Amino acid sequence: GPLLWGATFAAVQAEGAALASDWFSWERDGEAPPSLDGNGFAVDFADDLRLLRQFGAGVVRLTFDWARIEPSEGHVDGAERSWDPERLEESGE
Repeated sequence: GPLLWGATFAAVQAEGAALASDWFSWERDGEAPPSLDGNGFAVDFADDLRLLRQFGAGVVRLTFDWARIEPSEGHVDGAERSWDPERLEESGE
């Protein structure tokens, strides 16, 4: 098939480490640099997707941080919708 031009974001890059994640514990222990709120994609995704399209990107790959979705064993955070496909589709990009 044809070559697809796109972008990829890891959850920590896009929104920072979830407090329940291993990555956050590494940050806390000084073993990883602080991710803070990542690159801001979680907030500015509509603008970022528009820019990617303008630059010719046809695909975007996102990852999910399970520690954000299930912050403690057996407790799924139903309010956590940071990468909900419907929310991304609502952006129009």
